Amino acid sequence: MSRPSLPVLLGGEPIRTAPFAPFPRTFGNELDEVRTVLDGDNWLNGHATERFEQAFAEYIGARCVVAVNTGGMALQIAMRCLGIEPGDEVLVQVDTCIADAFAIFNGGAAPMFADSDPETFMLDWESVAASIGPRTKAIIPVHMWGRPENMDMVAEVAKSHNLLVIDDACLACGAAWRGKKVGTFGQAGVFSFGCLKPFQAGGGGAIVTDDDALAREMRVSRSWGETTDEFGIRDQRELAWNGRMSDVMAAVLIAQLKGYPAHLRTLQENARRLERMIEGLPGIRLMDRGERITAQAHTQFTFKLDEPELGMTLNTFAEALQAEGIPMVWHGAFEPMTTLSFFRSGRWRRWAVGHPDHDRLTGNYNRPYPGAERGFYHVGISIGRNVLCSGDGAVDDTARIIERICANGSRLAEWEGQQAKDD
Repeated sequence: MSRPSLPVLLGGEPIRTAPFAPFPRTFGNELDEVRTVLDGDNWLNGHATERFEQAFAEYIGARCVVAVNTGGMALQIAMRCLGIEPGDEVLVQVDTCIADAFAIFNGGAAPMFADSDPETFMLDWESVAASIGPRTKAIIPVHMWGRPENMDMVAEVAKSHNLLVIDDACLACGAAWRGKKVGTFGQAGVFSFGCLKPFQAGGGGAIVTDDDALAREMRVSRSWGETTDEFGIRDQRELAWNGRMSDVMAAVLIAQLKGYPAHLRTLQENARRLERMIEGLPGIRLMDRGERITAQAHTQFTFKLDEPELGMTLNTFAEALQAEGIPMVWHGAFEPMTTLSFFRSGRWRRWAVGHPDHDRLTGNYNRPYPGAERGFYHVGISIGRNVLCSGDGAVDDTARIIERICANGSRLAEWEGQQAKDD
């Protein structure tokens, strides 16, 4: 086989030599918006924050938006103001970002994990049912890499077990289920504008709700619980945080939000184009897109591998992509959180002090999660959205790279075997 037909990992020439476009990126007049704030006399939780809250409420389709300083803070404030207390459990899939579990602990409750489905990289509903107990008070659906969770099932489970729904759309701004934007399901939804998020300001978060009274309490909670602005009385009634957003951050977000719809359309169009180009390649499986998924955010471009048909492991496929210069090569979800030292070492016990049944938590944290493990180690692969927002040539190059890797399955398997011997 000639060198042009070999992947870079095996000594071939790169298909693409031009860099992919960077992300995050400016979408418009971010500098002008920031300059307006810096020329003013209020840089914290002021007019720019209010402008962003109003604009985001209109975009997302919610009555109220409370801007905060991180997505993790958004989760903690939402839980506190919805009445989640020490001793309560909050159900979440085991292979989402650790931020969800840590926010639950920091909010005083304990996470209760459910397995994920290796075909969707989101909740496995049999596991959800088995994980719910008398102390389970809420469920957090996570829209992994911008693909909506099955919100029909979330609503059914929440109704059957009287659970609150905190809709985690941190990775999925602009995605929609049955035409309704994610983040607007349930009692509250949370968004993040930090690393890897759909649009960014180097940090920041937001909570959305249609409940005026709840929004009022969340505004109090983000300001150390100070009630003066909302109730006209200087007092603190509940343990709270400093979760206020900087107006400099809000100014960046105002400009980012203005440009985001056009950016999202580009991602969606190029994702469909890339799917068409790689569909049918040996070992490549596209994500199923049912008619209820009416929009995706494509924070990562995600697809699945059939390792036996591909002829190599997911790890080798990922290494081959990285060698070709494909950015942000990752998995379909995250590693199961229970494999991390915080859980494996039992360190979590120090922070679940309000939960009376550590045996129940131990069983949940020590059990196997076969769906999440299979999805992470053998099935799910994702690549950076950079390939979708670097022009048509980048999409074409990416498809050719994936095709060339698939065509060299046996050679890459040999390479993998040699690497194992060398180790």
